[in-house]
Amino acid sequence: MPLVLCRVCRKRFYVKPSHLQYGAGQHCSNECRRKTKKGKTVQCEVCDKEVYRLPKDILRSKHFYCSRPCALLVLQRKHLQKKHPNWRGGRSSYKINLCRSGRMEQCERCAVTVKKVLVAHHIDMNRNNNNLSNLIWLCRNCHFIIHNYPHERVLFYGLKRFTQ
Repeated sequence: MPLVLCRVCRKRFYVKPSHLQYGAGQHCSNECRRKTKKGKTVQCEVCDKEVYRLPKDILRSKHFYCSRPCALLVLQRKHLQKKHPNWRGGRSSYKINLCRSGRMEQCERCAVTVKKVLVAHHIDMNRNNNNLSNLIWLCRNCHFIIHNYPHERVLFYGLKRFTQ
């Protein structure tokens, strides 16, 4: 029965022989183990939780996060719309705006609600006019019909809307 001295408090404690073989069993408790670590506890920038970081991590970065979701929150804020390196002036953000508007995501023509087949349609066929009043949800099938069959377009929008 191997009894070992703790490296910090010098207290005797039992260690399994197999643990001794691979170098474990040097501290009697987690408290003593923490005392030998050389890192520091820092606060997460998002949720203010305390996180332990090694000296090399402290030197490498000035920003610390407790978890991946906290780090992604900061990254999302940092790269939102105009700040994102791939931003192209918002020409293609009309679908995102339509999603955020709170309108029910279903085809205006046939009431399909499967999000995979829904596309944003410009009523006046002008892709530069991204006002919410000019955007509707259509499924891919109805979108094709509206664009390629003018008589269906007239029936769907009504004569008044289409002639204006």
